[in-house]
Amino acid sequence: MTEELTKTQADDLLEQIDQYNAQIKAAEVERDEFKEHYQKKIAVAKNLCKLKCEPLRQDIAVLTETLRRYADNLPEGRKSLPLPSGKLKFQKQEPKFYDVDNRKLTGKSKALLEFVKSTLPQYVKITQEESVAWHSFKKNLAIDGDKVYYAETGELLEGLRGQILPDKFTVELK
Repeated sequence: MTEELTKTQADDLLEQIDQYNAQIKAAEVERDEFKEHYQKKIAVAKNLCKLKCEPLRQDIAVLTETLRRYADNLPEGRKSLPLPSGKLKFQKQEPKFYDVDNRKLTGKSKALLEFVKSTLPQYVKITQEESVAWHSFKKNLAIDGDKVYYAETGELLEGLRGQILPDKFTVELK
């Protein structure tokens, strides 16, 4: 059985809730002050780390470039050189393709889609919207200079450009 409250008791409970809310607000202010204090310390720590690491990263880049130049002299056909402390290796990269506005091609690129729809419809992929099955289609393209051709027929893909990338050089440490 619950007893009924009087107006005075109800008012006292309201005051108690108000006091609790004030304590919560004070705890939140204290929390926010701590957060701000430690966020400043975190920012200083990040900056200190950056100052220490940046010259080291630059040194690594210089050493890596020196190793890349050394590995350029590998015998024809060799793509890697194992060493006691690691391995120097070159990895083929896929060429990049662009439209005339220098935007990277995707399966939804307009000029590419128009070419494929009119000449090689088997590479058109239809989902909710039309696009080219780019992953499989780009394997059939050839690049000459920056011009892009369909390799099988030699047909020029107007409005598209290609870029053959050099092999990617990596250093693997043991």
